[in-house]
Amino acid sequence: MADFTWSVVFPEKKKTTFNRKKPRATIFLSSDTHGDEKLFVPISVAKKVVALDKESQLDSVSRSEFLQRLTLIQKDLVRVRIEALLQRRDYSTFELSEKLRLDGFFIPVVEKAVARAVEVGLLNDQRYADLYVRSKVSQGWGPLKISCELKQRGIEPTLLDGWPDTYLSLENQREHAHMLAQRKRLTGKNDYGKIVRFLAAKGYPLGICTDVARQMLRDV
Repeated sequence: MADFTWSVVFPEKKKTTFNRKKPRATIFLSSDTHGDEKLFVPISVAKKVVALDKESQLDSVSRSEFLQRLTLIQKDLVRVRIEALLQRRDYSTFELSEKLRLDGFFIPVVEKAVARAVEVGLLNDQRYADLYVRSKVSQGWGPLKISCELKQRGIEPTLLDGWPDTYLSLENQREHAHMLAQRKRLTGKNDYGKIVRFLAAKGYPLGICTDVARQMLRDV
């Protein structure tokens, strides 16, 4: 069997990262066949590897055997991670995949785990989108902002039957926009522009924004 060694280095405690990636442990591999390699894995995975090593379960393993064990560890722990995340709130498949990827789980492990979560009903983009849209409509968001946010979560609004009329008909959009505009304090200085910008930022179409702004100024 070719010579193979490995070691684990954990990140410094309280180490700050300047992106969304969580701190990861580093596993250094060295073998005759592949030379020196470096893998970044979730800290939980690295701790499990160290624990198995202390139990002498990784003695005299080859590079291939080590990577197989590492993948199995990730498969077990990614399921635990998914369950913990979904207990807190619902996720779209894209959101969850990105979160797990940023945690440091191997991409093939993430893809299979997320696919399984979809298969058993833990993840459902249509259900997620429906609840998300209803929540944002109740907060006064317009269809453009909702649509944009859904796309950022990996969901096309057309996934929802009857979007947007089922959730926000044109008349409802006008009513919601008018109610929001009434909260805006008018000073007599560029009120029209302020109302239009305010409603546009909430995600309402420009035509509705300008119509409501004119109506508000007529009613003053």
